[in-house]
Amino acid sequence: MIFLFMRTEIKMMSLTWLKVKVRNLINPLLYSFFVTPIEKSKSFVKERSITDEKLVSIKSKSFLDYLPKKLFDGDQGKFKSKRISAFYLHNVFLDVRSGFLYDRNGLLLLESGKNRSRILANGKLFLFKRNYSLKAGNWSSIQTGFKNNWYHLWIESLYRLVLLNKLSSPLKVFLCNENQEITRILNKPSFSNFEFFGESREPFIKIENFVFVPFLYDSWNIPLLDVRLFSEFDNLFLSGLESRSEKWSAFKKVYISRNRSLKRKCQNEDQLVRFLKKQGVSSVNLEDLSLMDQIALFHQVEFVVGVHGAGLVNIIFSKSCVVLEICSLAITPVYFFLAESLDHRYFYYLPAGASFRSPEERFYRDEDVSVDIEEFSKVFLKATT
Repeated sequence: MIFLFMRTEIKMMSLTWLKVKVRNLINPLLYSFFVTPIEKSKSFVKERSITDEKLVSIKSKSFLDYLPKKLFDGDQGKFKSKRISAFYLHNVFLDVRSGFLYDRNGLLLLESGKNRSRILANGKLFLFKRNYSLKAGNWSSIQTGFKNNWYHLWIESLYRLVLLNKLSSPLKVFLCNENQEITRILNKPSFSNFEFFGESREPFIKIENFVFVPFLYDSWNIPLLDVRLFSEFDNLFLSGLESRSEKWSAFKKVYISRNRSLKRKCQNEDQLVRFLKKQGVSSVNLEDLSLMDQIALFHQVEFVVGVHGAGLVNIIFSKSCVVLEICSLAITPVYFFLAESLDHRYFYYLPAGASFRSPEERFYRDEDVSVDIEEFSKVFLKATT
């Protein structure tokens, strides 16, 4: 029985590896037909810098040995963050469902999407579907249609909106996959430069002038998030939390459960939760909480532990906390860098088999993990003393 199970596992891994190899061979060819970098697009007008490149000092030195040396500029204790720019475009097409952008020749702008298979599928769709309305004036867009996965909303959409706000020019902003809860939050004086729109009968909108901020993160580059910009969120959210604060006042130490997730679950979570409960840590399922309740919870939390996942991004609302991340099998240090930029104390536990992986092995990131409670307790002790 064990032998058959191992054969099945090996076969599945081999098929995944083959799929990745084939995709890596074919995608460059398909990209040449459907996709173009933003600077080479026929719609590109100009680029304007919003933030400058800078060196960020690293405080949690213990994690440095796990980071690729290419991330650092000379001093191992400093990380080089990249410059963020706004791109001004003329006559582009916006896919109102995905937020993808196409230039006037119908080529998809590479920086407007991260999911390669969806990029190519949408590129093909655009070739055959040309129904659109024309929008004059100066526009931009953000993605708001996330039900539970706030990671991409906070790290991408709202942060990009904060950056656009620094340009100090009036913009009409289309909310792709409009989320009513987010729309209510955005209509506040903090974003008085923006006029928000969220409905369209056509799948595509042709826009005369478009201001675009590319995706802010790549595999590693989270330190470009400037904690000072997150102060903008205080104006947006924290003023309305008084009525909710008492509800979560007892939740000073929190474990973020992923037991309902389709991936990256803790295989022995019952055992882990029993250990954490003895240490005064409460287990929560964030999908049961509204957006404002999640913010209220993390605004007063002092200790957060969880398997690598979207829930950890809520530490951006914490005043000062300790973060203990149970890393995935393909280590992705986004929360290390996010905790660093927010001046939180960061600790990590590496499950058996966890390591940095090549792009071809990045599928390990979504594998379930198992926690050795004895080893984990040692890390927990360091994080809580």
